[in-house]
Amino acid sequence: MSMDKDDPTLDFNDEEDFKNVLTKGPWVIFGQYLTVRHWLPNFSMAQDEVESQVV
Repeated sequence: MSMDKDDPTLDFNDEEDFKNVLTKGPWVIFGQYLTVRHWLPNFSMAQDEVESQVV
């Protein structure tokens, strides 16, 4: 895990672990939902919005 520009980034050595994190869930940490998505090169937390979320 790295914290580049205060955004946590996870790197996986195992493809199955990677798939489980993206497809299993929902993830809840300290009572708050955590949105997990595949990283994109042009991603900006200031501009990107979640259009839909299965809860």
